[in-house]
Amino acid sequence: MEETGEMRIEEAKMSDLRRSFEGFVKKLTLEQHRLLILGEPDKSTRLMLAKKCMDLILCLSIDIIKAVKDFQGQTEHQIFSKMGSMFTQTFSELMDVKGRCVSVEELTTLIVREVRDIINCALHSLEDSEETEESTIISSKRINAMVEHTIEILKEFAAKMKSFCTSLPRSMRGKLIITEDVEEDLNEDVKLKDWFQNKYETPSSSVGLETSVIAVSRAVQKVIGQELNQLFEPISDELSDSDYSLLQSESSREIGIVADNVAKLIVEERFKLCGFASQSPEIQESWILSIDRVVSEIKRFFGKTFAKSSIHFMWAHLRTDLKHDSKKESEESIRSLLNSAKSIILSDTDENYEDDRYACVFLRFKTIFCDKIPEITQGLTDLFYSHFRHDAPMDVTAYTTIKNRVCCYLGLTNWWLNSEVSKVSEKVIHLLMETRLLVKTVLPEVVLEETGPSVVSHSVCEEAQAKPQQDSRWQTKTRKTQLRVVLEMVVTHAYTKAKVSRGMGKSEAIIDHLLQKTWAELKGIDFDIRGSTFELFGKAIFRNVCEKSGTPAHALMLLQLRDPQIEECIISYLKHHVTQPLKQHNTVSSFFSAVRKAIASVFRQKNEVSVT
Repeated sequence: MEETGEMRIEEAKMSDLRRSFEGFVKKLTLEQHRLLILGEPDKSTRLMLAKKCMDLILCLSIDIIKAVKDFQGQTEHQIFSKMGSMFTQTFSELMDVKGRCVSVEELTTLIVREVRDIINCALHSLEDSEETEESTIISSKRINAMVEHTIEILKEFAAKMKSFCTSLPRSMRGKLIITEDVEEDLNEDVKLKDWFQNKYETPSSSVGLETSVIAVSRAVQKVIGQELNQLFEPISDELSDSDYSLLQSESSREIGIVADNVAKLIVEERFKLCGFASQSPEIQESWILSIDRVVSEIKRFFGKTFAKSSIHFMWAHLRTDLKHDSKKESEESIRSLLNSAKSIILSDTDENYEDDRYACVFLRFKTIFCDKIPEITQGLTDLFYSHFRHDAPMDVTAYTTIKNRVCCYLGLTNWWLNSEVSKVSEKVIHLLMETRLLVKTVLPEVVLEETGPSVVSHSVCEEAQAKPQQDSRWQTKTRKTQLRVVLEMVVTHAYTKAKVSRGMGKSEAIIDHLLQKTWAELKGIDFDIRGSTFELFGKAIFRNVCEKSGTPAHALMLLQLRDPQIEECIISYLKHHVTQPLKQHNTVSSFFSAVRKAIASVFRQKNEVSVT
């Protein structure tokens, strides 16, 4: 019996899907497996899943295009309906699915839709070789949906998946970024430590500034490098040794540049704060804006690094797609090709503008990239086609293959910029905050002037003597204890929701500082917080803080930075509610309408430029 196109595709896809699934799962450590079945995969796992989905779409498209003649006489609906059934059946057999699985069906629908678009574009190009159909990338929302459905599938069939996992550490090919162990050096840097602790002393020369920038840069480089290694190491096996070496060399240079920029911003701002016993609103604003710029610099670095790495992956896959032997090419020729491709993908994103102050550098990079995706697609397709087929007649099939691969990686880059880069940057910021040197640099103590009614309270004994009739020593102690418990609830929620261990942070310092600020405002108020409402108060306050700051991780960061707007949010909520029943809760959104929007959107920048 003659084998049909459908049978060949089904047989091939069953093998490809099984091999792809097993390859993915075998790369997971037990810890990554544990996070995945909890529905909270790390960033590296999410990246691998997104790439697997994109690769599957391209493989299905290529196989169907090759077998298109075998589908003569069938309608488009029949073809893709059969393909959907084939995919669902294949995945169900692979995962031992019994009965209906909604996530498998939803994932199938999304994948079939993208395959249909690619095939229609390819068939149009084959019919009219002089007029190529404009390709579009897969939107970040669709890629996100595919990733989430895949996570749900893997969660549901965790037992099947665990049989492939290893308890051993994943074999490391070689770190993308080789970072030094700088912690011992930092511990021995007594002069630098003393300089940061003496915040009232104004530096007498630029020597201290230069020394500090170097030390902080090394710490920043270590943290960013470790995160970059964790992200890209699991997918590095897709690159040849020479490709990996090129990417490694380039990434090392780039991380040195961003580390220096971040260190300079941090240390210079710290020098500005030296000598101030109190911080005016202008100084606070300057400090917060400098932190915004640090965040934006880190986000732009991860965005640019991902875009550049995509070029290396395009090159590696296109050699396979077109059966090209690159061993005959010189290293200089390949390097020149990749540099030309990077200049296309990053065109205009590195120009300096007057508005590059503070937090706009990443937003501008993302905006320019997203706006120019059609132009970038065309430029990269033409460049790679010219390289692979420079001396041959026009080959529409090869041109379409190149364009589809380019669109695949541009879609991944767009998804990364819009959905993932902020999450990675949040983690880096938290790690930087836990670096001993940067804790002394990034988190200057807010010193309040002891004048007027907002003075920080003195000892309990002094307060009891000052107001013996209104607040006895016992009442004061009770109220401060009640406030502390509520604030502990708030901080605990912040660490829990941000998925950060309290053991890693300075939770007690945050609580002590918040208690000092809130008690200064509430000590004259007669209140009594019932024990049964402690948790309700804590949740309600954190909910308000989180709604306005964007994400739990960002809320935690602002608490660690002692952001004045967030602190005022907590104080205002408590002042409004401690004398009223909690059930009379009214939101304080009117208060937050005045909060600076840029602060709230640092980590949750909206998709101002979306590509559909």
